[in-house]
Amino acid sequence: MSRGFWKWSATVVAAAVTFSAVSVLPNKAEAAPSANAAAPVINGPIFNNPLGSPAERRTVIDQLVGLIEATQPGGEIIVVMHEWMSEGTAGPAVVKALKAADSRSVMVKVILDSELKENPATYSDLAGTLGTDTSGSSWALLCPRNRGCIAGTSPNDPNDPNDLGDSHNKFAIFSKLEVNGKAYGSAVFQSSSNLHDWYLDESFNDAYTLASDKRGDAEDLIYGEYRRYAFQLLKGAGEPHRNDNYASFFISPYRLRFFPRREATAPEGDPMVETLNNIDKCQYSAAGQARTTKIDLALTHFTNYRIHIADKLAQLATQGCDITIIGSTFGSKIEPKLKSAPLDFRGACHIGAAEVTSHTKITMINGPFKGDTTPRVITGSANFTMMSRSDDAELMIVGGGDYEKYARWYENLKDACASQ
Repeated sequence: MSRGFWKWSATVVAAAVTFSAVSVLPNKAEAAPSANAAAPVINGPIFNNPLGSPAERRTVIDQLVGLIEATQPGGEIIVVMHEWMSEGTAGPAVVKALKAADSRSVMVKVILDSELKENPATYSDLAGTLGTDTSGSSWALLCPRNRGCIAGTSPNDPNDPNDLGDSHNKFAIFSKLEVNGKAYGSAVFQSSSNLHDWYLDESFNDAYTLASDKRGDAEDLIYGEYRRYAFQLLKGAGEPHRNDNYASFFISPYRLRFFPRREATAPEGDPMVETLNNIDKCQYSAAGQARTTKIDLALTHFTNYRIHIADKLAQLATQGCDITIIGSTFGSKIEPKLKSAPLDFRGACHIGAAEVTSHTKITMINGPFKGDTTPRVITGSANFTMMSRSDDAELMIVGGGDYEKYARWYENLKDACASQ
């Protein structure tokens, strides 16, 4: 995600609503508490506030650092990251925490995209401590140039330099944690944020942390799939690139998807269309009351490669679903499609001269879904872009409590974004 987007009036910043810096969002009138000294949030979401205090801006990064610091000797940390700057505050804070973990006999493994100019310096720094022998207990790895660890150049336009593959993941996994005196055998941190100060100060991001204190439960199984995927990325870095390494798992109350995936040539080939196809109806009854299915999206990029998603959203809006979309950039076919549909298209998030925008990648559904009215949230690193060119992960969390936390944060984000 490049920086330097838009410049708007500072009066919008002054009027912006307060966002939460912790997992439970307060009412809009309440002040968001500082999370500077808080223990990591376990089995719940966390959100940053780029318009808030330094502590509120750092919340997602502090969550990651807190999880690293909570990992006990003999445990393992694997960090898979797209952009990791060696300067500023965010990137160096995580590097420092990982080096400290390595010094206390934690096994630390790092997989980093090779293309962004900030990354080689971070890799060199980490490699000096962790080494580069991937058969060892600790190591640092750069994915091959001009591709992800698995994903490669777009098969649709292999000569387009903008369609080079990348490692776009933003997750970390942990074993042997201790938080507030409680031991967790495994944990997953899935975020939309990279390790760069832009993601603290100029964009909205979320992270979800799930952890297990019991082998074989849902959270532990999700951890196992993430770890398996991380080692697929390691293996893929030494092989020719592939444009299809797609995997999907449903482990209640979660669903997990890993990319790259071969490009869809029909609507049913797009996994997000597949998800939206599971929405049974737009008007329904619950607890004796008439209700409307609600679909809320916030993301960074929505390109023409995923036109089938826009078609499906327009169809659902026509059927009466309540749909809101916030983003940063939209394809030339996507924006007119969405603007012509009966939905709330907020387009790019306009918040003041600070160039603040949306970088989160969430889809929220509250309505009948395959016969189940339990609300759900999809988060992760994947935008609505070419699926075959990026290593990415997508996590669905099914449950009203987490949905409500995301929904309250989304309402504040929506309030701060100018309607188009």
